[in-house]
Amino acid sequence: MLVLTFACISGCAGMPDFTRMQATMDRMAYSTGVMASNIPYMSNSTARMAAVAERMERRSDRMISNFENKGSSMERTVQNYAQSFLDNDRALINSLKDIRQEIGNLKQTFGKSPGSTRGESSDEHVSARLQAKLNRLEAQLAAISSKIDDRNRKASTATKRPNVSP
Repeated sequence: MLVLTFACISGCAGMPDFTRMQATMDRMAYSTGVMASNIPYMSNSTARMAAVAERMERRSDRMISNFENKGSSMERTVQNYAQSFLDNDRALINSLKDIRQEIGNLKQTFGKSPGSTRGESSDEHVSARLQAKLNRLEAQLAAISSKIDDRNRKASTATKRPNVSP
């Protein structure tokens, strides 16, 4: 009998606890219900986040295309601006060369002109004054030309060097 009692006790001990299993199943059903009741809210939130992500993508694409368009137009504007400076400098240099040539021609004309018989001293005086004015104009033209050359040299070296900030 002892064996039978022991077998009965061990058989009952090996059986599962149905009340505990029922409680676990009830808790799982409750958790599943809570999750199921929250699915519409989560799906709505997910849809809103997807819509926001799409709007952000459209805006960023639009901004990138605007920057590309503005960048190319800005580059053209800067190039046109720089080219206008270069064209202006070239025109100025050409006009300075023409003025120098005219001054040279005037110098040659005054140097070769024969003196008049009556009033040679007044002609020499006028000629000396004109020569002094021509020399002064030539010195001013040389100063302007050197300033333009310096500015062009500085501009060409500035475009060749990359901008490095300290």
